[in-house]
Amino acid sequence: MRDDGTGNGTLACLLGRDLRGIYASIFLLGLAIGAESSVLALFLRSASLSSEKIGSLATAYAAGGVAISALLGRVVGRVGAIRTLAVALVALGLAIAVLPVAAHSTTGLYAGRVVEGAALVAVWVGYEAALFSRAKPAHRATVSTLYAMVLALGYVIGPLVARALFPFGVAALPFWFAAAVTIGNGLSITAFSRERGGASMAPAADEPSADASFASLAWKVKTTGFGMFAAGYLKASLILFLPLYLVDHRGLLTEEPPLVLSAYAAGSLLFTHFAGRLGDRHGHLVLMGMLSAIGGLALFGVLFVDAVTAMCLISAVAGATLGAISPLGMALQASIAKRTEYGRAMSLSNGLYAAGTLAGPFVTGVLYAQAPRMAMIQVAAMWLVFTAFCIVFAADDPARHPMKDA
Repeated sequence: MRDDGTGNGTLACLLGRDLRGIYASIFLLGLAIGAESSVLALFLRSASLSSEKIGSLATAYAAGGVAISALLGRVVGRVGAIRTLAVALVALGLAIAVLPVAAHSTTGLYAGRVVEGAALVAVWVGYEAALFSRAKPAHRATVSTLYAMVLALGYVIGPLVARALFPFGVAALPFWFAAAVTIGNGLSITAFSRERGGASMAPAADEPSADASFASLAWKVKTTGFGMFAAGYLKASLILFLPLYLVDHRGLLTEEPPLVLSAYAAGSLLFTHFAGRLGDRHGHLVLMGMLSAIGGLALFGVLFVDAVTAMCLISAVAGATLGAISPLGMALQASIAKRTEYGRAMSLSNGLYAAGTLAGPFVTGVLYAQAPRMAMIQVAAMWLVFTAFCIVFAADDPARHPMKDA
């Protein structure tokens, strides 16, 4: 459908039946992961696990994702994104369901976390392949923004559902809720979304045919790569250790940390689309640097206030700023890499995100055992380092060279 100048054509394209089914599935995933992750650390603590053990479980979780990531491109190409999603979502749901049952078995916990990590990475790759194979090149930034917003909406509601289940007195209930939603999601996605071949990666008429080497491509998208690594590091570290820090050292009740995490997701939901529009207009990289500076300072603020309301407000600012980094990075990457390089660039950024989820819990867990506040501070400080990185390599953004692209 052509765009009539009002945006109606674009909207119809982005909200067609196929994409509606995928976006609904993404929301359900966010709902499930939001419910599970908001209570995971406190549940593991209640099972008498040390902070080092919790960190090593997160490392096992990330290792599962890293191990499977190299195979996923081939798998998706052979069986299709939707079928990959169906299998991965069911596997993810089963792994979540097993977690509370295996809480007192070291082998069971590690095995479950490895499977959960591998399944979740397969889900991310499946969603990205499904979305970008259906999106026109001109719509990819908007598609990635909607992806982030729908996911964030699930992340907002999920922790609230988990908190609503606390009065029932069954610690495993949020996990079983998340598992049921995820398994149902996997069983139903094929009914709402048709399988489709891969996205067209044919080069544009004005693009040279030769692709860059892997090293050259990695250097081209280094700012996006760093941002994705930092995003993975942040998410994996804070989900596990921020609730523990707030309960152990800031005096929050056990049921209150989910509110802080939900506020973070709410900030991301409310600002992501606006950030995408600002990035398209003024340049993605300069905006990423500004947002990372504000978000890093906001994370510092969460650590030094006592009132839950203040924590939630500051957490919302952190979510609004840092939550926009990944979709802005995806849009920047699409503008830097050629069409024929986009698949490799996406794999690289996903790999760096997984590496962040691998490194974050390990480093933070070791630090948390010795100096809990310092463990939280180093997560916030990484975003200030990323700000400096964006300043040093500001010329990487094609928006800085409009005449070259004209």
